[in-house]
Amino acid sequence: MNKRTCGWIALAVVLVTLGWWGFRASKLREVYHVINPPGDYFAVIAGGPLTMGRQEYRWPLTHKYPGDHEVRLSWPHGRSHDFDGISLQFRRNGRPILAAKAAASRAFSGPRGDGVIIFEYRVPRDLPMGAGMECELVFAQPIDARVNGVVVEVVKAGH
Repeated sequence: MNKRTCGWIALAVVLVTLGWWGFRASKLREVYHVINPPGDYFAVIAGGPLTMGRQEYRWPLTHKYPGDHEVRLSWPHGRSHDFDGISLQFRRNGRPILAAKAAASRAFSGPRGDGVIIFEYRVPRDLPMGAGMECELVFAQPIDARVNGVVVEVVKAGH
């Protein structure tokens, strides 16, 4: 067997193995972005501050990168907050495409503050990539003064 034949056999084995593990171009792209992330890879996609007296919030968003994403509530260091009864809905062209009851799944601490992750999802498995949509958050009770400084963020996970 010559070197060229061995090379083709090795390439075929690698391709079959990658296919068997379920790797696709989007997964390879995701690995590449983790190693060499673009400047906006971990940027906040949607969100904003909570306002006293409001229950409903809506933000437009478009997912630019595949992979895990989070909806989280964050606040300045040294505080803690409890939120019950949060409904979350992603809509496209006015129609719901993903809806859930959000709940604090785990806490985090970062350079800008502390907070809790209230919902996790994967693009493009749960929501489409590159499509404009709207994220809606509805709290069971109107926001009161004790949540001053709380911000909702939709971000790429790992930030």
